[in-house]
Amino acid sequence: MKVSHGYILAAGGSAPEVKAVKSQQLQRGWMYRHRHVQMELLLVLAIIVVLTGISAITYARVAERVRQTADSINVRVLNDMTTSLALMEGTSKDRVFDPEAAGQEPMQRLVEAGLLGEAIEPQQPEHHYHWVPEEVRWRVVPNGEP
Repeated sequence: MKVSHGYILAAGGSAPEVKAVKSQQLQRGWMYRHRHVQMELLLVLAIIVVLTGISAITYARVAERVRQTADSINVRVLNDMTTSLALMEGTSKDRVFDPEAAGQEPMQRLVEAGLLGEAIEPQQPEHHYHWVPEEVRWRVVPNGEP
């Protein structure tokens, strides 16, 4: 028996036969590794899909909280500007706006006085800013609610 490149040549075996056997073994090894890589790739893709789903849900929650925070800051600004308007006119805050005024009229007065550049729109969909004379402050409320 003769040893060639880690293969034992049987009596009568030739080098081309050994190369063919070695080639088949290399192909089988490559296919095994290829399948292994495909499984790893599928696993990584599955993990990415799960993480994307979780992050999309988290993003939606965070975006809603940001809208609520922006609206509460805008309400604070509106209340501060209303106090400034009362000081400018020399009246109390509860007499700045006509109690019968509703909708955008109180905000329009703040714009006309130069305290706001333009009327502020709420960030939350289907909400609006409302001047509440009884509470003497601004609130953000859902549409359809006074």
